[in-house]
Amino acid sequence: MRQKEDLAFALLLNRLRVKEKKDTLSDADLSILTSRETGEECEEDMHIYSTNKQVNEWNSRMLHSKCEDIICVKAEDRNNSKDNDEICTEPCKSGQSSLPRNLSIALNARVMLLKNIDTNIGLTNGCIGTVAEIVKRNNESKPYCISVKFDSQKIGIQSIKMYEESMGKNYTRKQFPLKLAYACTVHKVQGMTLNKVVVSLKKIFASGHSYVGLSRVTSLSGLTIEDFHPKVIYCDPKIKKHLNDMTNFLETSIAEETYDDGLCIMLHNIQGLKQHYVDLQCNPTFLNSDIICLTETWLSDKDDAFEICLAHFKLYHQSRYNSYSITSDSRQQFKDQSHGGVAVYSKNEFSSRLDIKIDNLEFIAFLITCPVSVVIAVVYRPPTYRMKDFCSDTTAPEITFCPCNVFVQAASCASSATASWDASTATDASEPITAVSNFSPGDSFDVSTYLVIYYLIDNASFYSTCSFKVTVTSSGVVIDRENPVLTSCLTDIVANASPGTSTPVVLWLAPVASDNSDSVSLTVNQLQGSSIAVGSTEVTYTARNDLSRNRWHPTILPQLAKQH
Repeated sequence: MRQKEDLAFALLLNRLRVKEKKDTLSDADLSILTSRETGEECEEDMHIYSTNKQVNEWNSRMLHSKCEDIICVKAEDRNNSKDNDEICTEPCKSGQSSLPRNLSIALNARVMLLKNIDTNIGLTNGCIGTVAEIVKRNNESKPYCISVKFDSQKIGIQSIKMYEESMGKNYTRKQFPLKLAYACTVHKVQGMTLNKVVVSLKKIFASGHSYVGLSRVTSLSGLTIEDFHPKVIYCDPKIKKHLNDMTNFLETSIAEETYDDGLCIMLHNIQGLKQHYVDLQCNPTFLNSDIICLTETWLSDKDDAFEICLAHFKLYHQSRYNSYSITSDSRQQFKDQSHGGVAVYSKNEFSSRLDIKIDNLEFIAFLITCPVSVVIAVVYRPPTYRMKDFCSDTTAPEITFCPCNVFVQAASCASSATASWDASTATDASEPITAVSNFSPGDSFDVSTYLVIYYLIDNASFYSTCSFKVTVTSSGVVIDRENPVLTSCLTDIVANASPGTSTPVVLWLAPVASDNSDSVSLTVNQLQGSSIAVGSTEVTYTARNDLSRNRWHPTILPQLAKQH
């Protein structure tokens, strides 16, 4: 909330937010608002208007009154369909571009950036600053670059060069991605937070515009109103209905919930982790979860993780900027766009992040080992990322090698031993393939049995798994390296169904399982004496001992039931 230091103003804005056109302002609210119509121009403060014409008039007036040596930079429009690729003599009127046809600018002029240049440092569309230098070279009349000292200390002084943008099928425009910023439209200031602002209520033409303009400022004392009229302050009637229909998001008290039989995982599109960090801290449903998966975090790598940490949770984060490689124009587009990004909060004992590198995908993969061992990936696809490109590969890798069970005996008087094996491998159309496991060859294991799981992940984030066991025994313990043995195995059986019966009952003698260990189990997928449908049915017996845990299929007994 922008007005957290001015609660009375915040409550006033909440009332304006739901005021319908037929409603009348209370005398108290009317008195507060009219008190801000001071008649002062407040030239140093941002001015907010409804129309582009009003904005352009104020920007031009302020530029000429505050700056000297004003220059006009004309855009370079090109017709790409022509062989000579010459600059058009007149500005292109077909197609649309956010870059201005003509940019009037001077030293010390207030400007706004119109494109995302470096999202990692916050140099994004909407940043405001002051022109610090206009650089020319070789006596050229047109500037080479414009240095801007941005209001954000994090961004500082940056050199802005000309930017090329497509305008329809045949035209492109090259221009500095800047515009004057002494004033902005209501539409352009959405999302801004300002300490001082002048809001003109003249020519308001849409519901909600007045509220947006008035609510940009942090306190009532920083607000100046021009052309005040209470009738232009109204909301869309649907807004009030939707607000009334909304259920409470926060509980009145935090009730501790436990999930003894499983794991609670929350997934939420947060649209700004820093902006909604306090909301996250106060929500018991999230805090009682074991893992919180978030998309659209809007974070960069330079954001301080300490400012968004949650007690008893580990934070993993992947920014949009670092998710894309520059392999094509479309990938560059995603890399330069602000917002995006994914994050995971995990309670300390539950997970660890996996070091998986996949280009051109906003994702984080992490391994859960309790209560089960599984990999979870949090993925975000931007709306402009076409599905046919995003899902170009929809098949998991094919495993070509999976290690067998490993048996190791600890040395005399030792309680652990080192185990080695060859890593699992796979093939896939989307190479390279990343192999990740919860244990690595050469790790030290205490005396016990461990399940090793390999995740083989392709470049499209599809994966296959293989697993085996590592058994470490104490010195002097005999290691069972032999598989169980099945004897008295039957050959194929042919059974005739009685007339009118399609599922005859078939009997046979089960094979005998034996092993050099004391314990061996025998399982079957089809019990003898059960009804078997007409056709061919494969019956498989599996013998397993406690130490090897190997599934062994010594014979196959097809059961044929044919009706004559």
